[in-house]
Amino acid sequence: MEVETVFDMYKNFLQADWSYMQTDAYLAGWMFINHFATMLYYTFLNIIMAKRKLESLSPKDLLMRLSRGFHLRIVQEWIQAEIPLSSQKILKSLTLLLRTIW
Repeated sequence: MEVETVFDMYKNFLQADWSYMQTDAYLAGWMFINHFATMLYYTFLNIIMAKRKLESLSPKDLLMRLSRGFHLRIVQEWIQAEIPLSSQKILKSLTLLLRTIW
């Protein structure tokens, strides 16, 4: 069942059921990125499950929230742009996430 779950994640979440790669080098890069994305997805899933938030938050939701945070380069300095309040609340409830991933 776990293997089927991973294949379902590849197909539906990553949309990685077709590679469209034409060379071995492109295919190797495509496979590496998909492997990394799978590891990140299951890391998020494990953190969400550990915090008992799976009924209200999915890894896809979390990734969408994290995609709204940006770093801006102003002159020679990188600063973090403002994170939406709804995303801040979720990230605060998953404090382990920021320390584990970043």
